[in-house]
Amino acid sequence: IEGVALDGIFALRNFADAGRIRQRTEAAQSVVIVGGGFIGMEIAHTLAGLGKQVTLLEMAPRVLGRSVAPAISIYADARARAAGIDLKVDIGVASMEGSNGHVAAVRLADGSRIPADLVILGTGVVPNVELAADAGLEIANGIVVDEALRTADHRILALGDAASFHHWHAGRPVRLESVQNASDQAKHAARTITGKAGAYRDVPWFWSDQGDIKLQTAGLSLDADRFVVSGNPDDDAFSVWHFSGPRLLAVDSINRAADHMIARKLLAAGVDPSDADIAAGAPRLKELALARP
Repeated sequence: IEGVALDGIFALRNFADAGRIRQRTEAAQSVVIVGGGFIGMEIAHTLAGLGKQVTLLEMAPRVLGRSVAPAISIYADARARAAGIDLKVDIGVASMEGSNGHVAAVRLADGSRIPADLVILGTGVVPNVELAADAGLEIANGIVVDEALRTADHRILALGDAASFHHWHAGRPVRLESVQNASDQAKHAARTITGKAGAYRDVPWFWSDQGDIKLQTAGLSLDADRFVVSGNPDDDAFSVWHFSGPRLLAVDSINRAADHMIARKLLAAGVDPSDADIAAGAPRLKELALARP
């Protein structure tokens, strides 16, 4: 993006970035956040809560579009607007405009201009695979590893955000950017190193705190072709159950921690609840989860 090197434009990738953003936030009034994924939405709510004028820009037709069901996106969009965030979707960024070397505005693809004295980019990342590539390891949307997290050179293991592995439940290579996956894979790598290699089969789960919204996801909804909603969005507590035919793939939950925990157990056990089971509620779902060892 033209002008992206101007002072006052940040990405959030590490603790030092967080410190710099926090320092600049104190004097900033108009903040533009580019990207409506987890990072963008979380920062938007945080800064709006601090009284800043926040505009969030998303190129896709809906926020959180790559991560959650449409019903969750609709809910998150409404809550963001209610929190005072000026949310604009289906719009691209043309350039950053500056004054005396500091960002002053964001120019959109439609020619409009949004004043900004602080810009935060939450537009996604690419894996750092340079070291692995230099070592001659296989690279395909990350560092390719087997079920024991060994690379093409079995003396070298890779894990976390940069590792691409065949996921047992999704049935395809995936690369997961989450704390949970990195932590669970670290434990699995330790087992491999100590001669206890096996197949990595942990259920992926994620979370995002956006204002008073606790969003939790269990599983991967990549091939979902139908959805079942439990709870009521108007009560600020509901879940969306993702299925491929009768097979449960994932569950997105808003302020329903019990649904999230049950979903993780069902996915780990390979249990596929029916629509009637979901409608029956937690007691029936717990019964199903406990019935499968």
